[in-house]
Amino acid sequence: THPRAQENPAVHGDSGPISVARLDHPQHGSAAHVVTHTFVDAGIALGHPRNEDFGAGLVGVGINDVNAAKGRRCSAAAYLRRANACPKSGELSSRAGNLEVRLLTQVTRVLFNSSKQAVGVEVCEDAHDEGKRCRRIRARHEVVLCGGAVNSPHLLLLSGVGPRAQLEAHGIPVLADLPGVGASMQDHLHV
Repeated sequence: THPRAQENPAVHGDSGPISVARLDHPQHGSAAHVVTHTFVDAGIALGHPRNEDFGAGLVGVGINDVNAAKGRRCSAAAYLRRANACPKSGELSSRAGNLEVRLLTQVTRVLFNSSKQAVGVEVCEDAHDEGKRCRRIRARHEVVLCGGAVNSPHLLLLSGVGPRAQLEAHGIPVLADLPGVGASMQDHLHV
């Protein structure tokens, strides 16, 4: 849900399980730091346009939205709860239909067949322990890689998909020489 949903329903919704609002919105206790406001003012003084809503456009300087409510970050767990797939307190996994969620489990690489199709993943369970157990999980239908802007390219690189020179420098067998994997990463400044 977003406080601007009524004025811009094409961009913002008002019925989802994740609460989103600018950091200076009252639902966050107007948490934007004075330095953030000073940074925005400086950008405007330099001629950059003010942006009041980054959901509607990315040009300019302004205060960004955050996924939080009542001082706590909102995450994909909200959708997992709706699907009854969020592990309960004390549980390490939960299953709902064809979806299984595992805590303390880290994907270490994507597995490919001889036709270069993703067929599964290698995971390490109890990833926080020294005695972690690694195993392979085969997909019945497809592999969906959704590790975000950092972890998705990282997993592809660990799996042999990326710039040949970079993979070879780390001793990773090259499955596909794709120079763009892991490139163009830019930090988005948040003061």
